[in-house]
Amino acid sequence: NNYLSTQTLFVDGSRPDNTGDGKTWATAKKYLYSALDIANTCDMVNIYTIKVAQGIYKPTSGTDRNSTFFIGKSNLSIKGGFPPGGGNNVQNHVLYPTILDGEIASNVFVYHVLLAYDVNNVNISGFRIRNGLASGTGSIEVDNNVFINQFDGAGINIRICTSIEFTNCVFYNNAASEDGGGVFSNSSYPKFVNCIIYNNSAAINGGGIRLENSSTAALTHCALVNNVYTLGGGGAIYNSNLSNIDLHNSIVWGNSNTWNGGGERNIYHCVLQDQNTTNGGIIVYGHYSDPNFININDPNGSDNIWFTADDGLNVCIGSICLNRGDNNAPDINSNDIRLEPRNFNVKTDIGPYESQSMPGLIANSMPNDGDSTVARVWAGNTGLPLENCSLLAALEPSTGINSKFIAVAKNSLNATVVYNSAVFVRRFYYLQKFTPGDFNGKITLYFKNSDFTDFNNNPYSIDDLPSSTNISNKSHLRIIKFPGITNQYFPQFLSSAPEIINPSDADIVFNPITNYWSIQFDNEGELGTFFITTTHEFIFDGWGDFSEETNWMDNSKPNLILPSLNKITILQGSYCIFDEPLELEPGSTLIVE
Repeated sequence: NNYLSTQTLFVDGSRPDNTGDGKTWATAKKYLYSALDIANTCDMVNIYTIKVAQGIYKPTSGTDRNSTFFIGKSNLSIKGGFPPGGGNNVQNHVLYPTILDGEIASNVFVYHVLLAYDVNNVNISGFRIRNGLASGTGSIEVDNNVFINQFDGAGINIRICTSIEFTNCVFYNNAASEDGGGVFSNSSYPKFVNCIIYNNSAAINGGGIRLENSSTAALTHCALVNNVYTLGGGGAIYNSNLSNIDLHNSIVWGNSNTWNGGGERNIYHCVLQDQNTTNGGIIVYGHYSDPNFININDPNGSDNIWFTADDGLNVCIGSICLNRGDNNAPDINSNDIRLEPRNFNVKTDIGPYESQSMPGLIANSMPNDGDSTVARVWAGNTGLPLENCSLLAALEPSTGINSKFIAVAKNSLNATVVYNSAVFVRRFYYLQKFTPGDFNGKITLYFKNSDFTDFNNNPYSIDDLPSSTNISNKSHLRIIKFPGITNQYFPQFLSSAPEIINPSDADIVFNPITNYWSIQFDNEGELGTFFITTTHEFIFDGWGDFSEETNWMDNSKPNLILPSLNKITILQGSYCIFDEPLELEPGSTLIVE
């Protein structure tokens, strides 16, 4: 009766004791299990929310391993991540870590950190859930003749729950002596959004998640990583017959395997470590390549705080995960697990973290000669990645598409790349649609600083490219495209006429940290093979001999062979005597005004 008009309970581990009634932050309960006891026993009143302040919460103050955070009330939201004392009463699980810890004494662990039974419309958000150890041999009675095994579901054990959703949570370091180290679901319908299931284990089935008895789970923007089974199957997931799973925009990587069991798996825009059977389910845009985590073995980073910028489960800026999720997946939040905005780069990323950077190269990741990849692009600035956090190129279509692209990197290490006396940078790229056709949009290519300085040191190059010591020297840089399909790549074998592309100076960018250059430019029509060179217009503005340097603007006189792609202009009003031979290579130009 004391809670008939109460809709929200407050929990704050920084309170001096547990004597508060939990109705305000000033009178908050100290222990979460006390607030849950009130909510569970007052099922007929209108308690809809429990707000939990920053802190580490344990299911008991004693040492009873059967203790658990028991959820027995429907229509309940349990929210972690409020500041001690309540502050501005705004949930922020990033700033205010809220941990549900199963270690109740030194080396003493509860069987289940959380246990939910016979509820619907329950939402749990903003918690780290750890250190459950379901290693018992008996069971816990949760209702008349209803028993929960002590050996399943160490992180959470879910039984007969028609709707229970977890958002911005991580389940880690939980272990079961039989099934479901992180999550065990029996006859239930759990959802997980922006969640991480990491380093959980099961001695038999489902290191990360175990589904049985017609359970159906849906995961959106999640990561299941480093989960293991020992004897049975399903490192990440084990779903038995009639228990299905829908996986959207999620990563399954580094587990003992993806899944086992007879249930159906439906996969949409996910990165997967293997191609285990879906048992009749469908796969829509599954990617079987390394997601390139920053550090898979240090998931919460050097600061040891989950959901921050240094988390090891962030992916690198060359990852296959970037810009390849489905913007229309179910249950997408407007923010990622770090509370950063989703769809930063037009299309959402795969996994719980949304990169806030455009694709690019990290240090020591420049592609090698012959490296190639095939990757799909939809919208936004999207990389064509290799598996070592390297990119071959980035594409940004002018309108939304759905196309696969082939990319090949070439680097002529021992020979100068020459086309009709025009010298090219030794590193060049081939890009083509997997199904041939036009590409209209922006392309970004990557070069080492040494690629440009080697070009500048070639005695036959006409103008210098920019370099780390002369960054502003960009005006002569040109992209040379030979459109069309080929497997020869070198310019002397290409039959199409070259096209000259002049990128803007602002799109020629040097990164002093990586010592790399990125060059972005517009492409219209066919793709093909792309080279870098410099071009020059030699201007005769004097009166007299062609051979006299002072008759040329800036004393810049051409050699006797004018390379392709370069130009000589004899200005109107000048007078030029050709007193020496001049050879024009194909594709070069002589203009007499």
